[in-house]
Amino acid sequence: MMQADTMKLFAEIKAGKFKPFTSEYVPLELEITKDAEKRAKMKALIDDYMNDPDIVNEPSALREVHAARLMIQDETKGMTVAERTAYYHEAAVRFLAPASNEKTTDTSAN
Repeated sequence: MMQADTMKLFAEIKAGKFKPFTSEYVPLELEITKDAEKRAKMKALIDDYMNDPDIVNEPSALREVHAARLMIQDETKGMTVAERTAYYHEAAVRFLAPASNEKTTDTSAN
């Protein structure tokens, strides 16, 4: 059965409360859904809104988030918890390294 919150959201979109947008990833993620009935219902709902002339594409910031999430998912697939923890730790260290290397200059004494 479709979640009540999902049905409420689609009803509110139809009523104009929210402006819908879609992502290229939504159909891909639906394809891996194991519940065939749920997949069919979601596809039908999305198809109804994909034909809406007011629908907009997913904002670029969200596209970037989805792309990063999928990249990380691919890179960590099959890793143990310890390997995944090390992966995230190393990524955080690399991300923060430039900030820790910056020299700060106090100009208030001049």
